[in-house]
Amino acid sequence: LRTQIKKLSAIDPSGKFFKNILTSEEVGCEKPNSKIFEEALKRVGEKSSDCAMIGDSLSMDIEPSLKLGMKSIQTLEFVSNKNALSHQKPLKFSTIKTLNELWRMI
Repeated sequence: LRTQIKKLSAIDPSGKFFKNILTSEEVGCEKPNSKIFEEALKRVGEKSSDCAMIGDSLSMDIEPSLKLGMKSIQTLEFVSNKNALSHQKPLKFSTIKTLNELWRMI
């Protein structure tokens, strides 16, 4: 939780855009399990089509959020070589080089 709070403070110091934090410890499972994404949607009270997932991992962030109908944005700032797609089907998502670029999309 502390790590996630530090990340959010860096990209949204005023807390204007990111009001909720959800960790795998709270849900009792880790990504890519859909329960964590479903709980996030439940907490914000929005449909999946009205929400976006921002993450660095294609298999842990992008693929599962797309399966639920969320918009997905991959940040390449933290990408590692373990980021291969689990299937060959082309996916539709946006890419940014750094989290600072996120603001042009909002």
